[in-house]
Amino acid sequence: MSRTKTNMIIKRIVDASMTVLLLCLMAYQVTGEMAHEWIGMGMTVLVILHQILNRKWYGALFKGKYNPYRSITTVLNILLIASFALTAFFGMSMSSYAVPFLYGMAPVSFVRRIHLSMSHWAFVLMGLHLGMHIPAITAGLKLKDRTRSILTCIFTCIGCVKCGYEGPCVQKDDVERIRKKLLASDMVVFATPLYYYGMSAQLKTVVDRFCAYNSSLNGRHLKSALLTVAWNADDWTFDALEVHYKTLVRYINFKDSGMVLGYGCGTPGMTKSSRYPQEAYLLGKSL
Repeated sequence: MSRTKTNMIIKRIVDASMTVLLLCLMAYQVTGEMAHEWIGMGMTVLVILHQILNRKWYGALFKGKYNPYRSITTVLNILLIASFALTAFFGMSMSSYAVPFLYGMAPVSFVRRIHLSMSHWAFVLMGLHLGMHIPAITAGLKLKDRTRSILTCIFTCIGCVKCGYEGPCVQKDDVERIRKKLLASDMVVFATPLYYYGMSAQLKTVVDRFCAYNSSLNGRHLKSALLTVAWNADDWTFDALEVHYKTLVRYINFKDSGMVLGYGCGTPGMTKSSRYPQEAYLLGKSL
């Protein structure tokens, strides 16, 4: 086994262990004080080891150009390191079991407040850190297309229009993969549950990112359809979504092939037992 592959395996083990310990640390009421302290010490060791294994990142800090994505991740990483360091330091300052000789370095009431505050920020920043590294995490995995689609990472459009409505987007995520598939298709189907009388935030994020290939998409004249379900069964339930979809179709020069609006479908079971799956099937068969 090559050294590079060995290092990669070690990195994954360390990262997975950090994730597990982080969850355990947030369960203080379950683990108790002594276990919490020793888990915290283990987490501190793993964080230090993580820095050593990824030391090349520090060497590249002052090299190359900084685009928005790199700038955001760099600031996020620095804040995450700082929050972990402060959480660990103030935690040790009130330790009764792991490092009791450090107890009382500062007023305990003050230390406790800072420790709790920093630990909460560390948890938030860790989530953002993992989210922004999903493409890198999954890049080396041998995944099926379906699995990769589930793990797709799409950032929200920031409206900078540096793409000029037809160019590379400044955000480096999985939009390019979606763009290639969409422009090579004959039809696009918008499938979404009804969330507060509109499409889901996840689908809306993808639609907003049409901005970077707006002209190409307009020129394709793709067929389109809308499949949606909602718990409500009032006759006005889908009015807002219908208007949004029809406006989108008009703007991007799609050719509407139909809509299936699933009234009273609040659960998967309700949807399966309704007439709407058959309607969706017949719509597809008619194309």
